[in-house]
Amino acid sequence: MKIQKRKIILFLGLAILFEGILGVKNVNANKKIEEIKQETKKTVDKEKNIARKNQVIKEKRKLIYTRTFKCDKKMYELDYLTPKVTRITDVTKNQSFQLDKKDNAFGEYFSNGVISIEISKEKVILTKNGNRAICQEILKSKR
Repeated sequence: MKIQKRKIILFLGLAILFEGILGVKNVNANKKIEEIKQETKKTVDKEKNIARKNQVIKEKRKLIYTRTFKCDKKMYELDYLTPKVTRITDVTKNQSFQLDKKDNAFGEYFSNGVISIEISKEKVILTKNGNRAICQEILKSKR
């Protein structure tokens, strides 16, 4: 009996010892994991702050030359997108049409089949669905 009691006590002591060692290792591992998470969170936060502070914008936008016309009590804006392509916008309806440049001996002529605009030195003619309208250019004053 004494030997069995000693074995049981020894076994329980070893179990308590191993449990303590494993528990400490587990706690240490959890602490290390938490430290690693905190460090990664700090570095990610720093990277986010750097990205916000020093944003690099590589896009260079070109200025768009715009002319404004008044035709039959409607306002139109003509934006020169490229030398051969323009966009005309009905300001009241907020409708836009992309027009291609056609060859004309008297001035500029832009058309897409539905709407066209002819700009010469003396007058501006807007044709929309076969209806012609004479327009006046509105010059914007520089301030």
